[in-house]
Amino acid sequence: MTFNDILNEFKIEYNTLVQLLLKQHTAPELDTLLSQLIEESYEEIMFILSPQLDLNDPNLLKMLKRYIKLLVLSYIYYKVGKTDEADRLRQEVFERIYSIRKIAGSKKDILFKNLSFDI
Repeated sequence: MTFNDILNEFKIEYNTLVQLLLKQHTAPELDTLLSQLIEESYEEIMFILSPQLDLNDPNLLKMLKRYIKLLVLSYIYYKVGKTDEADRLRQEVFERIYSIRKIAGSKKDILFKNLSFDI
C-alpha cells in the first residue's frame, strides 16, 4: 500500500470512526477531543522537524497537514481499540518524518546523535 493510498483511506476511515466516537461522546466533547489530537499530532511532528526545516515553506506545510491528519487517525484508532492499525500508521508516518529530518539535517551537516523518539 502506498502512502497516497493511506491518505485516501483516511477520508473514509476518519468519517466512520468519528461516527463511532459520536456514540460515546457528545458533539462538543468530540470536537474538543479532535482538537486536542490535532494539537498533539502537530506538536509531535514539530518536535522532530522544527530544528532542521524552514516551516514557512508552503510545500512543507501542505505535507505536514497530511501527516497530522494521519496521526490524528492513529490516535482515533487507539481510542476505538484498533491498536494494530494505530501502531502501523504511526510507524509509517514517523518513518517518513525521520527521513525528512535526516535529509534536511544532512543538507546542513547536522549530526543526529543519541536522538530517539518513542513511537
